Amino acid sequence: PGDVIDIELPKPPQPEAVAEDIPIDVVFEDEHLLIVNKAAGMVVHPAFGNWTGTLVNGLLHHADQLSDVDDDVMRPGIVHRLDKDTSGLMVYAKTQKAKDILQKNWNTAVQERSYLAIVEGKVPKDEGIIKSYLKETSALMVYSSQNPEHGSLSITNYKVLRRAARYTMLKVDLETGRKNQVRVHMNDLGHPVIGDKKYGAKTDPIDRLGLHAYILAF
Repeated sequence: PGDVIDIELPKPPQPEAVAEDIPIDVVFEDEHLLIVNKAAGMVVHPAFGNWTGTLVNGLLHHADQLSDVDDDVMRPGIVHRLDKDTSGLMVYAKTQKAKDILQKNWNTAVQERSYLAIVEGKVPKDEGIIKSYLKETSALMVYSSQNPEHGSLSITNYKVLRRAARYTMLKVDLETGRKNQVRVHMNDLGHPVIGDKKYGAKTDPIDRLGLHAYILAF
């Protein structure tokens, strides 16, 4: 009793991201920006457990100047992110100036960030707003609370586009951009995103998460 044990593990070496010839769906490109349609199941950038095969690996092959944007060798040019299992639009900065401008002004520069979500069941209301406070645990689960002291305020707007017998297609607009926000809020609504076992889904009819970032206006 009373003993204190202090253990320090050496940090594993972190290699630089390497260019790989991976097919990338480029939606728009100029000398400042690169906008891609990320595939579902693709990790955005290298990290422990996913050193290769990521979107960044493919982008470095497509536009090697990304490696000169900043000192972050694992996430060059990244100004925002998508979950591994979410598909859709992502913007990358090809110059340091473009990255600085986007990062410093992201909340005001982004005019619309909308997702298509296929959720389980028939959503009764044609539209609505979900507000809660989200917090991520050490186990990488995001929890929702109505207590302001238990996370960051998160606001999601949704509108029904189509209803089917067992599913509903929603247009989802984010007022805040928290990790897993759409997925957690759809579970709060009682209609989890299809294929999302992590946040309550019981069905997986298309063998992937039913979430796609389809509008990014800035």
